[in-house]
Amino acid sequence: MKNLLTYSVITFCLFFLIKGNNIDDEIVGTSVHEYRGYYRREYSLIKPYHSSSSHIPYWEIIGDTEVNNDEVRLTHDEKGKSGIIYNKPPVLFRDWEVMLSFSITGTKERLYGDGIAIWYVKEINRGSAFDTYHNDNKGSDYQFPLIYGMINDGKKEYNIDNDGTSTRLGNKVCSAYFRNQEKGSTNLLLKYFNNTLSIYIDVDGERKWKKCFDVENVLLPTGYIFAISGHTGDLHDTHDILAFRTYELNLNRPNTKNEMSSYDITPQHLDEKQNNLEIKSERNFFYTIKIFFLICITISILFFAIYYGLEYYKNRIAKSRKRFY
Repeated sequence: MKNLLTYSVITFCLFFLIKGNNIDDEIVGTSVHEYRGYYRREYSLIKPYHSSSSHIPYWEIIGDTEVNNDEVRLTHDEKGKSGIIYNKPPVLFRDWEVMLSFSITGTKERLYGDGIAIWYVKEINRGSAFDTYHNDNKGSDYQFPLIYGMINDGKKEYNIDNDGTSTRLGNKVCSAYFRNQEKGSTNLLLKYFNNTLSIYIDVDGERKWKKCFDVENVLLPTGYIFAISGHTGDLHDTHDILAFRTYELNLNRPNTKNEMSSYDITPQHLDEKQNNLEIKSERNFFYTIKIFFLICITISILFFAIYYGLEYYKNRIAKSRKRFY
């Protein structure tokens, strides 16, 4: 798992259902065919894919990935399959939108898994793909399938047993049932602008965007690459990529004095760091209080032990003197 994509920056795991958060937003309600920014062909994946050589310009395939004219198939509906397709040129612009069209299909009468993940990473290593089946049997406030993000600087490990609950970006998640969609493919939009990451989805065939969630204070460097992976274990589905379009945004990013180079940015969620500092500070405070009370209790016990010890000793001396009179 941790050898799949080293230095992974952000992962969007399409786990499997959407309670869209349609607050005021310039994208919500707009057509999935509208776009903002400049289309970048070298970072995009559109059909026909020319299956004769399984070669796609600017892209590389790994594992069980198969290419035909209409889609890139990450996995067949079989056990133990994993496939990855990744973009070879690094992203050189700060702000971007990517639009993914995909399809996940399988037999309705059985359990299914495992899912698709979108990656923005520094480099690719060969390994097993991302497991996205609902493994946590303790219950959840959301209904699977799920969509959420994760930032990893190479030091975190995704916990399969609890479906990555402890590492979800901003603790944000939404449900979006995109499996076996009769109205066609499902569309997903990832927008990164001015350190805010926003996710939109079209899952009901209306071809209009609904808000999934957004997370502010997300720092992502340039020079990384996009990748898409699919995985099946004992449970399985067919995972197809129909299109992946990338747009460079030029929306007048505010100028910040002394802002570091985008290449030198360490991938992180600033709010998570602040929350960790607050939690650490709170823990240190309660730890100090705990130690203080332990010291007070210890001193009190010693005081009473000495006091009653002296009283006991005085009584013994008094009784001994009475015997001599």
